[in-house]
Amino acid sequence: MQLPSSKWGLRSSSSKFTFELPSSKWGLQLPLGGALKAPANVEAKEESSGSVLVTWKASNGAKGYYVYYKSGNNEVKKTETVFTSYRITGLANKSKYEIYVKAYNSNGTSAASESVKKNDSDRKAPSKPKNLKAMVIKEGFSIYTYLSWEPSTDNIGIEGYKVYRFNSNKDSSQAERKWTVKAANFKGQNYLMTTDKNIKKDNEYYYVIEAYDEAGNYSGFSNTAEVSTKGY
Repeated sequence: MQLPSSKWGLRSSSSKFTFELPSSKWGLQLPLGGALKAPANVEAKEESSGSVLVTWKASNGAKGYYVYYKSGNNEVKKTETVFTSYRITGLANKSKYEIYVKAYNSNGTSAASESVKKNDSDRKAPSKPKNLKAMVIKEGFSIYTYLSWEPSTDNIGIEGYKVYRFNSNKDSSQAERKWTVKAANFKGQNYLMTTDKNIKKDNEYYYVIEAYDEAGNYSGFSNTAEVSTKGY
């Protein structure tokens, strides 16, 4: 069966039908899988003098990643990897760096991730966050964890906090969930807070947080806060 061609581009070939949209002044196109998202949760931790390990969360559909780092003289350097981490070496002491990551595949390159700033001249870590507390809140048929803590201090300034949720082995390196809280959202306040809405009934959850400054120095972990959703 051969269908006649038409302005809508409907045709048949070898019993397989295809549908083609005509080109028009509207530029109408069918999306193929959606846009490639920028890598999330980019972190940069100093391992030794002049060496920084950059890690990030994988982007769905990515075949690889470009890691960009910009030095104090604004010269942008670019490297490529198929992994979700990259070690930058040979960084000059007492210099500032800005690091960001882009994902790519055969269709193109994503937007840049949120940048991480590294000031190698500042090696003083922030103080540890204090008095982390956690409690379960029930609203209707939903439950979530409410977390609060006292802010850290730093010689330059606190950029934000990493929040980690993990299971009963309390191994924060194997956190089942982590997210970032920006310090600027709580400027001038004597406590900070966040919520975890991805919890389930009849479970136990453990939380720790760590502060990081504008230079990429990390404080170390706070006390551990524990909640139980049994009985909710």
